[in-house]
Amino acid sequence: MDHREALNTVIKVHKIKAVDISKKSGVDVYEISKFRNGHKDMTASVFFRLVDALPPVARSHFSALRQIKDEDQHNSTSKKEKETSKGLA
Repeated sequence: MDHREALNTVIKVHKIKAVDISKKSGVDVYEISKFRNGHKDMTASVFFRLVDALPPVARSHFSALRQIKDEDQHNSTSKKEKETSKGLA
């Protein structure tokens, strides 16, 4: 799950309104909508303003979703490295 999907999941699960995130983060609600729908990207600093504007429980949920993503990538890389090393042995 990428950062956009994780944010969308958290917003849906916790029933957070984009307008509330917009007010707390200072990011225009239309920019948030375009980002969430995949029509626009945003800088890391702007994205993290959105994450910081989430309620604490939602922010923790977002972090957990991203942690799962990072662990999956690590495991996938480790598996590929093992397969490669077996082929070379």
